[in-house]
This record gives sequence, C-alpha cells and structure tokens, in this order.
Amino acid sequence: MATRHDLIREFGSALERHAPSLDLLLALATTYKVGADELAAKWEAYAVLLSDRRTGCGDDTVDLAVPTLDAHFDHLRTQLQKDQDAKYSRAYNLPDSASSVFVRKSSVVQPSLNKENLQAFIDSQILGTPLGKRAHARGAVRVTPRTNNASNNANLFNDPFDILPPVSSPASAKRTYPKTPSHQGKRSILANAESPSAAVTPSPMAQKYADRPNRGAIIEKYGEHVPYVPGVATSLVACDVSVVPGQQMEGYRYLNEKLADKGDALDLRIEDMTRIMKEVVKLRKIEESKTEGIPVKMNIEDDKINALMDDDFAPVGQPSQDPIVTCGRVCVDSSEGLVRLVDGNVVLEGSRETSAGDRVKLDLSAMGDAGFALFPGQVIAVEGTNPTGRVMNITRIYHPTPIPTVVTPPSDLQEFYPADDDSRIRPINIAIASGPYTLEDSLSFEPLEDLVVNFQKDSPDVIVLLGPFIDSDHPLIRGDEVDVALEELFAQQISSRAARILTHRPSTKIVMVPSVRDAVSRWICFPQPPLAAALRADEALRRRGLLGIPDQVLLLPNPVQLTINEIVIGISTMDVLTHLSAEEFARLPSGVRPDRVGRLCRHVLEQRNMYPLIPGMVDEACLDMSRYAALDLQATPDILIFSSALKHFAKNVCGCLCINPGHLAKGRGGGTFVRMCIHPLDIKEIL
Repeated sequence: MATRHDLIREFGSALERHAPSLDLLLALATTYKVGADELAAKWEAYAVLLSDRRTGCGDDTVDLAVPTLDAHFDHLRTQLQKDQDAKYSRAYNLPDSASSVFVRKSSVVQPSLNKENLQAFIDSQILGTPLGKRAHARGAVRVTPRTNNASNNANLFNDPFDILPPVSSPASAKRTYPKTPSHQGKRSILANAESPSAAVTPSPMAQKYADRPNRGAIIEKYGEHVPYVPGVATSLVACDVSVVPGQQMEGYRYLNEKLADKGDALDLRIEDMTRIMKEVVKLRKIEESKTEGIPVKMNIEDDKINALMDDDFAPVGQPSQDPIVTCGRVCVDSSEGLVRLVDGNVVLEGSRETSAGDRVKLDLSAMGDAGFALFPGQVIAVEGTNPTGRVMNITRIYHPTPIPTVVTPPSDLQEFYPADDDSRIRPINIAIASGPYTLEDSLSFEPLEDLVVNFQKDSPDVIVLLGPFIDSDHPLIRGDEVDVALEELFAQQISSRAARILTHRPSTKIVMVPSVRDAVSRWICFPQPPLAAALRADEALRRRGLLGIPDQVLLLPNPVQLTINEIVIGISTMDVLTHLSAEEFARLPSGVRPDRVGRLCRHVLEQRNMYPLIPGMVDEACLDMSRYAALDLQATPDILIFSSALKHFAKNVCGCLCINPGHLAKGRGGGTFVRMCIHPLDIKEIL
C-alpha cells in the first residue's frame, strides 16, 4: 500500500506542495489497494491518451480536450474501479463488463501531466495561466461552473473532499472522493439546514409534500379534558431529565457471542420469570379459594394457603394424568418444518435447573372459548394434563403481571415542585417525533424543517427525537447516491436544526435515541448504545464532534428508561409491536372486542421486557443476548413510547400510557408527531 513518501517520490516534489491532491491520491491508493508506482503509471497513461486525442490520433470516444486535475482524478478513480471489478470477475468467473483502456502511440507526443511537468502544470494553474481552453469533461466532479480567469482557476485546488456549496441541479453533481468503490455518480442533494430559505430545487415529492391539505392538523387526542398550555420561549425549562440505572450507556464489542452464553441468557430469563409466575399462580389460586364477594386476604395460618405457597411447578414434560402447573418459554416446533406458531406446533421449553431444558408440545384444543395469545419467547405458566409426557393438554394459561410502578415519595415531589417557585409549578410540554425525517426521494429533510418551525412556535420543554435520523434503508442512502460523508450529512441536516432549537430557547431539553437503522451508528445490534458511542470515552467525544451534536443534547441508548421529574418514561425505536404482530398466534375469547394494539402493548408490559420476542425478527432485530438484561423494565413506566410502523395511537394499557407517535415522514408524504402537556400534581393535596 502506498505511503505519502512513495507518492511524492513517484509524482515529484510538486505533489508535496499541494496537500489536497496528495490526500486524494493517498485515499485512492488505500481504497483500491494499489501502489504508488501503479498510480503514477495510470496517471501517465491517461496523459498520453490525452495527447493522442489532441493530435487526432487517439480514440474519439475520449471526451477530454485539456488536461485538468479533476479529469485526471476522475479517470484514475474510474480506471481503478474497472481493474477491481475485472479482478473480482476473474476470481468468481463472472463476465467482465469493464471496458479496457488502450494507450496508443503518437508520432508527436504533446506535453502531458507526467511527474516531470506536473509542477509546471500546478504552477500555471495557480498563476492563472491555463494550458489551454478549459472545458468540462464527461463526469467532471465540480459542481459550480467556472470561467477561465485567475481567481476561478485557483479554485481548482480547493480541497477535493470539501464539496458542499449550494447546488441548484442535484442530478449533475458527483462525489469527489472514493469512500466506497462504485460505478455510479453521486447526487448532490443537500440543502443548508441552518438557513431554511436556502435555494434548492425541490423534488416532485417535496412539492407534493409542501402542498398537502392537512398540514398541522390534530388527528387524534387523548385526555381532551386536560387543557394544552404551550410553552413560553422566554421562560426557563423547569424540569429534570435523568436516566434510570441499568441502561446500555457505553459501547461494547458485539458479534462475538458464544452459543453457551446465549443459552445461559435464555435459561436465566426462564428462571427469573418462573419465580414471578409462582407468585402469580399462587395469588390466583388464593383468590379462587375464597368465597365470591369476600376480599382476598393472606392468612398465614390457613393450612390450604400454606400448602399452595409451598407447592412448586412441575418439570416441563413430566407425565401426569392429574392437572399440573408448569412454566417455560414458548417456542416453535421446528421439526414440523414451520417457522411460525400455528395450532399444533407450539412447544414449551423449561429451564435447565427445573426441567433439564426439556420441551413438551402444547395441545390448545381444550382451551375452548377462553382464548389465548402466544408468541415465541413468551414465558408463561400452563395448567393441564400430560398423560404420555410428550403432549400437554392445556386447560388454562397464566400470564405474568406487569412490574409495579414507581411511587415517588412526597419529599421528592416537593423538590420537583417547590411551593416557593411558581416557575416550576406549571405544565411540562413534551414533543415526541420519530424518524425517518425526510422524504424518500430527497435528503433535504423538509418534514424535519417543518417540525423545527413548529417547535420554535410552541417552545416545548422537552423534545424527544427518535431514530432513524439518517435512515440506512433510504433509497438514496441504500443506492450510494450521496455526495458527502454520512456524518457530515447528519451534522448539516440534524445537528444544525437541533442547534437552531437551542438558539431559540437555550434551556430546552433535547433527547436523541438512535435506531438500528441509523447509518451513522456503529451498532446495529439491540440493545444499542447512544448515537455517538464508542469503545473509548475519547473516541466517543470525537464522534460527537464529528456529528456536530450540541453539548446540550442528551444522547441516550435504545431502548432507554428515563424520568422527567417524577414521570417514568420508557422508549424503544425497535419496532417490537410490528414484530410481535407478525409472530403472534392469537385466538380471541368469545364475546370480547378485538384490541390488537392493546394486546401487543400488554405483551411488553407483562413480560417486563422491551423486546420479549425470541428469536428476534430476522434482518431487523439483531439481539445481543449477552446484554439482554438491558432490555428489562425496571418498573412499569407511566409513559411507554414505541416507534412503530403501525398506525399512530395513544392508549392506556395496564395503567401505562402507551404511545406510537408514527413516523414524521412516510414515504412520499408527511407523517405525525406527538405533543404532550403534563400538569403537575397538587402538592398540597398529597401532603
């Protein structure tokens, strides 16, 4: 691989005085793994080809009349890509579609850009004395046209990695550095996020988005009796945002799990949930043992109750003609050749401690009209008979109860809402938005710009922004049609707008939670560290600076549990609701109205985990089982926020307000976001 010294030796001392060209050649050598001598040979070969073209002896298909640095670098990059493709084609016996470049001799060789006269060429360009009439080449990499004068010719030596001027023709621009080898040009599609009025030619979908009829309409309300009080830009934000302990705040090494470690994590979850299920089943038995209408009480001298308390679950797979209760994890019987739960392939897996990891098939036909809702990874207790030890005839299913909520002591409430500080005894406004934040045919982030304008108008106290911010599934990102590094795209389109919000109201609390689809995140696994996380603290600071994220922005992991004053909030950008909906096997009880969304939210709360589906959805949820404990709920939150492709909703489930804000941008049109107004408790009534 070439070094700077090697390149200077091959190209001459002129290259040392022009750092941008040296950096670009070094980047080409590193990307395509070629030496300095090979780069110099290709450079001179193209110079000879130019000479042939100018004397009429060359190939007429070459559309370059004068030697320009841009043309040389562009051709050099293209030739290296062709050589790389040809090498891969030979290695894998693929047809070689790359065309060869032939160097033809000329009777008269004109001066070319070889290592002997490169210095003269650079000097002539800097001094404003062009070698010939300048013309743009096919595939030229400059965005802005130039005239043949000294000042514009000096612009030839701008940093080739700095190509972010305002553009008016997005389709004509190309990337100027080889970040990833590619055949296609790159579209310059950036607007100046710091100046909303920057002149950018809107895409057809952006124009359609701007003309949408229901702009700013309120489409759903929850708690209409509570008045909405907008924030005041001149007032200080009087609320405290803190993170619940046990969150994945640090970066970690992933994709190195051992199979035994995964098994231990799964087994530990079964054991933990089994202890919870024992209490659930015992309390249910106690309730049934009492006469109807009499309050349930725990009488420790009641022999029957004491016996129930001492009873243990039967091992999974234990033969019994009498009804028994056992606990385990729901799995799919893969021996049936199916990958989804259906009637006849539901099995229950016990822990290694109590059942030696045994499995038993569940026969749900005896459930009758009781109904059930099962999914892989769900830990439940079942009651029934198992005459043969191979199939258990289920008559009843017990589900765990949600973990208790947090009770805030009155002394803490007094600190949050002091009686002598009227500024803190007022409603807290929270805004929640979930990505994607741009339309599918552009990266101008028009929906995000509208959101920022709305925030500047309403001045929320806390803004929760959920990923993906730079969506790796965006057609332009996936197609490698971006003319700038993704970190710089984030800084220009996301961070700059966050800075505008903070400029408007400096005390605003901004929270960013990433998504596994974020192209600027180094973690694609779940749980996911914060957006700028790294393995070392200094590297995390460097990445934060690279992304341009203001210091006031709070970067949190995915998922995360946090508190705003006494309010506990859980957040996850993994679409667990859609995944559960796809894998769930449900049969509704007779006479019960269907509530699919409420049932899916209840699964999360009952299983006490932000992603109880095991195994996770293929290609979407890369679960790191060694850190699965970071997904456990510490308490039932007051508010649980899901970022889901399902329709937006706000629903009370098990005493928890579950919210799906929807996506801010939905393909070619606008989406939805959430505004919340939480009024403080009356401390005088509590004390």
